[in-house]
Amino acid sequence: MYAWCGSVRYSALQCATVRYSAVQCGTVRDGAVQCETVRYSAVQCSTMRYSAVQCETVRYSAVQCETVRYSAVQCSRVRFRAGRCGTVRSSLVQCGAVRYSLVQCGTVWYSAVECGTVMCSAVQCGTVRYTAVQCGAVRCSAVQCGAVRYSAVQCGTVRYSVVKLWAVRYVTVQCETVRCGTEIVGR
Repeated sequence: MYAWCGSVRYSALQCATVRYSAVQCGTVRDGAVQCETVRYSAVQCSTMRYSAVQCETVRYSAVQCETVRYSAVQCSRVRFRAGRCGTVRSSLVQCGAVRYSLVQCGTVWYSAVECGTVMCSAVQCGTVRYTAVQCGAVRCSAVQCGAVRYSAVQCGTVRYSVVKLWAVRYVTVQCETVRCGTEIVGR
């Protein structure tokens, strides 16, 4: 079980100024992205590419596990905290005042973004992705299947990258005008 930095593997990974704490899989502590038969998105420190969540210019891999516990990942001001797995898989990314969360219950994925008072959530059940955005008292929703990309969350005049769950990016929200966008952009 190792984490990869270029072509080198580490059990406790420190690459440039980015520090990663260990992953605890059962009795094994590791910086790995793969544990037993559970697979995770590989960490590539050289190119700084990670799957699932993008915050600033750094992408972090989403955690998937069975009964595996994970510790925290901190990259500059971005903190990635993962909850205990089991039947419920959960993770949290906080970048400044923006919080990104991701939960998997069984085969259903739940994601949520909190940007100030704006709550954006999404549910993937099977191959169908449902997105629901609440901006104030207004709710918008959209349904798409396959690898469809949605735009980011805009709160006020600031744009934040939203949780990218696999190949999906979610609907735009603009708080001040209380406009919940459902526009879809291609790949």
